[in-house]
Formats: sequence, structure tokens, C-alpha cells
Amino acid sequence: MQQNEEATNAEALATRSCGQGLGVGSLHDRGQRAGGQAVLVAHSAITGASRQLVRAFKVREVESGDRSGRVVQIDVLLPRKRAWYGRRVVGDDRTYLTIEIGDRTVYDSRVDVPCDMARWEAEAVRWRARRRSGSERPRSP
Repeated sequence: MQQNEEATNAEALATRSCGQGLGVGSLHDRGQRAGGQAVLVAHSAITGASRQLVRAFKVREVESGDRSGRVVQIDVLLPRKRAWYGRRVVGDDRTYLTIEIGDRTVYDSRVDVPCDMARWEAEAVRWRARRRSGSERPRSP
């Protein structure tokens, strides 16, 4: 009976460490930090959302080198490629990344690098208005 409880506890701990079972962004879970096949979704206020299939991913914090705040790098292994490709997320309120496995979001970069969604939406509206009017770049506010 005691072995059964230990196995159940070990299974629960393994599930939590893989980012499953707890909601992304909760106090005890910062999302899945590494994994196999998934979809990397880049949510950009300027270009919209783009999806990219990846064979593997790793999330790591890197030094920013300046006072811009936290920086996270998501390294991905693309299909039919041998080299890892890195995407950095900085706190510019224009882009955030999510990683999805199946229909579940297992990592959201906003947990590590905050993104002011009000500013993100304002930037998106500004770029959409410029695109409709035919101008390439919006003016700075």
C-alpha cells in the first residue's frame, strides 16, 4: 500500500515538473521549459500570429546586457534541420511567444517577460490602421 502511495506521489511530481496538471502562470508553475514536438506561436502586434511546427524546444533565461529587464530565449529544433534556432523575447510589449502541444498551451513567455496587453493591443490597432491607409510605418506617438 505504501509503495502505491509513493508511486502516485512520484507520478504527480513528474507531471508537475513537465508543466502538465497546473495552469500556466500559476504561482508554482512557470510552464513547460523543454519538450518534444510542439507548435511555436509568435503573437505579434505588428504582423499578427504565426505558427511554426518544431521537433523540440528549450526555454532559458539569458542576460540582457542592458537595463531592458528580463530576456527569455526559446531554442527550437525545426523539422528536417540539425541546428537549433533561437527566438528571444524582450519586454517591448510588441511580441510574446507561446508553445502549444495538441490543443494545450504549455508555455507562455508572458509568465517570464511581462507584456502589457493594453499597449500590445494599442500597437496592433495602430499598425492595422496604417496598413488600411496604405502607409508602411506608423508614426511614433
